[in-house]
Amino acid sequence: MTNNGVCNVVIEPDAPLTGSYKLYLVLVEDELIHSNYTHGSVMRDMIPTSSGLTIDMTSGQSMTEIFDFELDNSFVLENCRLVAFVQNTANKAILNAGTIHVSGIAPVNIPNLSLYGMDLDILNDDGDDKLNPGESTNLAVSVENNCDWVDADNVMGYLSSTSPYVTIGDSIGTYDLIVACDFIGNTTDQYQLSVSPDAPAVSELEFELRLTANQSSEAPYETIIPFTISMNFFQNHFPVAVTQPFVSGNAVVDLNGDGNKEIIIGGTDSLLHVITSNGSELAGFPFAITNKIPGSPAVADVDNDGDLEVVIAGRDGSIYVVQHDGSGTAVATAAYYLLGSPALSDLDGDGDLEIVTAGFGYDVMAIHHDGTTVTGYPVMLSSERMSCGVSLADLDNDGSDDIIVGTWSHKIHALNVAGNELAGFPVDIGDDCKAPPVIADLNGDDELEILVGQDDGVLYAISAAGQVLWTHATATSTSIRNAAAPIDIDGDGLLEIVYAALDGSIYVVDHAGNTVAGWPQSVGATCYSSPVVADLDGDGVAEIIVGSNDDAVYAFHADGTTVANFPVLVTGDVKGTATLDDLDQDGNLEIVIGTASELVVIDVKDLATGGDNWNTARGDYLRTGAYLYGYQVSTQPLANLPERLTLDQNYPNPFNPATHIRFGVPEAGIVSLIIYDVRGQEVATLVNDVFNQGWYELRWSGQNNQGKPVETGIYFTRIQTSSATRVVKMMLIK
Repeated sequence: MTNNGVCNVVIEPDAPLTGSYKLYLVLVEDELIHSNYTHGSVMRDMIPTSSGLTIDMTSGQSMTEIFDFELDNSFVLENCRLVAFVQNTANKAILNAGTIHVSGIAPVNIPNLSLYGMDLDILNDDGDDKLNPGESTNLAVSVENNCDWVDADNVMGYLSSTSPYVTIGDSIGTYDLIVACDFIGNTTDQYQLSVSPDAPAVSELEFELRLTANQSSEAPYETIIPFTISMNFFQNHFPVAVTQPFVSGNAVVDLNGDGNKEIIIGGTDSLLHVITSNGSELAGFPFAITNKIPGSPAVADVDNDGDLEVVIAGRDGSIYVVQHDGSGTAVATAAYYLLGSPALSDLDGDGDLEIVTAGFGYDVMAIHHDGTTVTGYPVMLSSERMSCGVSLADLDNDGSDDIIVGTWSHKIHALNVAGNELAGFPVDIGDDCKAPPVIADLNGDDELEILVGQDDGVLYAISAAGQVLWTHATATSTSIRNAAAPIDIDGDGLLEIVYAALDGSIYVVDHAGNTVAGWPQSVGATCYSSPVVADLDGDGVAEIIVGSNDDAVYAFHADGTTVANFPVLVTGDVKGTATLDDLDQDGNLEIVIGTASELVVIDVKDLATGGDNWNTARGDYLRTGAYLYGYQVSTQPLANLPERLTLDQNYPNPFNPATHIRFGVPEAGIVSLIIYDVRGQEVATLVNDVFNQGWYELRWSGQNNQGKPVETGIYFTRIQTSSATRVVKMMLIK
């Protein structure tokens, strides 16, 4: 700031005025010290003169007056201000006044540089196009010169960082000339930096950029701009903001067969979204319905035409089948709201899939993919509202899936394909059931059990004959509103069960209902999100992932300890259920989950093994809620790790009804293990995921991809990696 200045006074009258007016501009100095006495405010000058400036305000239009002023060297700049006011000359009334500190008036003989943007060119990227620990990058920083300031010539940038994890290789960038109202980047002379492998995966790296300009002029310029570069777990292009909350699960599949996976999720915005890995909507989507989509989408080739379809149920009561190109239609309508996920299964054995839902209008619906009803349905459960998805599994071993559903009248129903209640059902569970049931063989006896929570905070285990085997109560009797997750955490062949209560407590119990050591754990807020499980860090033991209403996604190890860098904070309550899948197909898992404000993709950096775990809402994309087989890591000394792809003969063989398959993986990579019949047709895909080197064992219960028991005969197990294939022959005898 020099001693001379210019002040623009803008007058904007609300309406035309009559009479004579004057504009005064007064230079005032506050806190003026004179003869050991401090004056509060002292008038130093009246501009242009003490008589003011006569103005005409009768037109009502705004006007601008420009005044030159001068500061005496004795004035303390920080204490000086300009006061402008308009006065009626007839009655001396002041109409309005304004003030500004002189130090706040922009000096016009220097530039005013600020940060405009930045671009990272990562040199050793792991594929996510984001800066991570152990990576280095070129950095282009764009700098803007604000309007009404002088040009910035010979601009130089000097980069520094206070972070102990950052090493700057090239700290100097050249910008040359930046004229007023323009910006430029150092694209031809970028900064270069690297991040230590020891840096926290989630952190803020702090930098300072010192900019100099016009160093050879009478007014050399220098400024320091602080900024940060964030390292976090979010996949590039995510989170994606949404206008209405997501409250359901999602699917991660290659919907249109182009080799890239998409995220399929329904919203309370009444839209079915299909989001690509670059965060954009797939062509043809979103697909709109007339009300909210509260349940998770089911995905399968329902009509057996070779293409995938998406099945959704809406709060408008309709069931929709949507094609991979975004076209679709409502194929059936229930009596009232449909609030849960539709489930898919080949109920009648004709090769295509049927759609099963349960409604708020007391009806259990089973329809063919074209909307025609399955004989015996709908089944009306009088005065028994249903707000959750059903489970589909063959409880009575008759070769057809049964339909298991909970109601608001304390009941668990089990209906066969003809719509008849199974023997022993319904079962009274003591309070309203607003959580979807789950089906699994808890103790490995080849008999299925039903797991379901109710509103008094009790988890029930019910046999296929309708007998209550055991119960497990929450500590605070808080409602259970989400689905349990079955998983063999300790590899003993018996399942553990993970479930969450609304008070935010996460429980793990064994196959007999006993609390596992290290549990329960708390997420500190209401928990509507259903837990899912997968091996995030590739150590052969599954982790537990769940969202909460404190805007966070939590991950726990099997012993109850928190996974490093979790919880991950997001925007909005997390009521949806996560899907754990390799969205970008880079060899590690992503956590895909919807919140009240965004679709989040958390990129887990370890070479993880999703495996045949409960890694999505209802356990699979058919949304059957049934856990029919799984694999475990075999315990072997490191010296005995497989050196080649190995597939052992199954045992027992022949078998009925289940057999065990042991295989060895020589190096980390994608492994598929598929069962074929003697005609070469696929029967069941047991494994299609990333595995670390090691020995693994899974149990096949003689069921196909639709959960249907297969016939007596010869079957072939084929295991395949990118470099090798092995096949063994098995025999099923009934």
